[in-house]
Amino acid sequence: MKSFIANYTKRIKAHVGYDGNEEADRLAKEAAESDRDPLSVKAPISILKSVFKKKMMEDWQSDWEDEDTGRSTFKILPRVSTHPCYWKREEIHGPFPSYLRRFNLPTSANCPCGNTNGTPLHYVTECILTASFHMTKPAQQHELIWFRNVASNKGSRLKIQRLLHHLNDFQELFRIIP
Repeated sequence: MKSFIANYTKRIKAHVGYDGNEEADRLAKEAAESDRDPLSVKAPISILKSVFKKKMMEDWQSDWEDEDTGRSTFKILPRVSTHPCYWKREEIHGPFPSYLRRFNLPTSANCPCGNTNGTPLHYVTECILTASFHMTKPAQQHELIWFRNVASNKGSRLKIQRLLHHLNDFQELFRIIP
């Protein structure tokens, strides 16, 4: 490679006095001072697709940040993506007293185990009725990171899906009888 460079390339100390460089300079100056329209070259479709995709993602992200709804999901997934996140609606809005209470379906938001917190996090980390499905409970300041990690971890999502099947299969065990 070094011999190729040495034999076929020459170093030019200055552009002055070399015909090829002088002609290039003259043409560049002529084009810069010309009133003609700039040369129009069609952009490849791949470039157009990437420009449109970037603009679409920016608009989508802006809309996602400005929305009023979906804020609990926004906390877990703050960045939009064309890659799917396999986080089922039921994993947040499943048969949990804390969610059903919003519709006055159970008489209480408490868990049947006696805990005053019938949230999905309670069921998956500390409820004695679902002990075989437990995951390590995060410290309160790390809950958001914990949810993000669970959302991106297939094994964790499968464990939550098994818990939901268990809750649905044994609904009568999880009802609070007034």
